[in-house]
Amino acid sequence: MRLHLACVSSGTYGPFATSASRSRLRLPRTTRLALRASLAGSDREQGRYDEAEPLYLRTLEARGRILGEDHPDTLTSVNNLAGLYESQGRYSGAEPLYLRALAARERMLGEDHPQTLRDCLFRQFL
Repeated sequence: MRLHLACVSSGTYGPFATSASRSRLRLPRTTRLALRASLAGSDREQGRYDEAEPLYLRTLEARGRILGEDHPDTLTSVNNLAGLYESQGRYSGAEPLYLRALAARERMLGEDHPQTLRDCLFRQFL
């Protein structure tokens, strides 16, 4: 499964393609970013933090560049990276990321929006 996700995350199946799709299947960029984030989350859940961090960082950078810094998917990536740092006990790295996501969600959605409140709950556990 990990090999399949890695192939999908890169956007191509290359030699793993079926004979019917040997022309190199190309997935939309946002789909590849979502799959990369899922792969990072899987690595994090399995305690493979060294593998998860570069995936989270690449996803955050790409989403910020492509979608914009205040896009909900970018802010989710900020929260995901903060969660990884929190899992590792790297609270000084997690806190500014949680605050960044919270400030952006308050600005974009308002203080009472469910997504803003969810980010606020994350922050309380630091």
